Amino acid sequence: MCHDHYGRKGRQASARLAVSAARCMQVEYCQQQRCLGTPQQIQSAVKDSQIQSLLQALLCLSVPLREDAVFDTLDQAFPKEPDPRTSTDILSGLSKKRGLDLALLVLAWHGTKECELNCYHYNAVLDACAKKSRWEQALQLFGVIEQIKLQPD
Repeated sequence: MCHDHYGRKGRQASARLAVSAARCMQVEYCQQQRCLGTPQQIQSAVKDSQIQSLLQALLCLSVPLREDAVFDTLDQAFPKEPDPRTSTDILSGLSKKRGLDLALLVLAWHGTKECELNCYHYNAVLDACAKKSRWEQALQLFGVIEQIKLQPD
């Protein structure tokens, strides 16, 4: 776990560095792998690298988590609305790392951006609830799912 003793500006700088590093890795990776795959394969690998960098930046935010720090990190990473698959990958990655509180904040951030959320997004967060044995929050999520009339997959 990372500890950030520099406050909000330090976390914002860390988020900017992670996004910048992901972009540099993207260019280097593309240059190194140009002859080793199709453009789609390279693009997929770059996207995976960016998602991993973002997950690391989110997991390095200080505890207790602050909504504004998480939202700032996501705003830096996504100047435009992320595609649904990327959102699912982020939420699933947080679930695998048992980052339930982060996953809930990422879900809330999507709501503020009016991003389209689907059953895969909620399933990833429900999985995180299960891994942390937080059934009360899982029940709350089921209530939200029912309220927004989300169709099952």
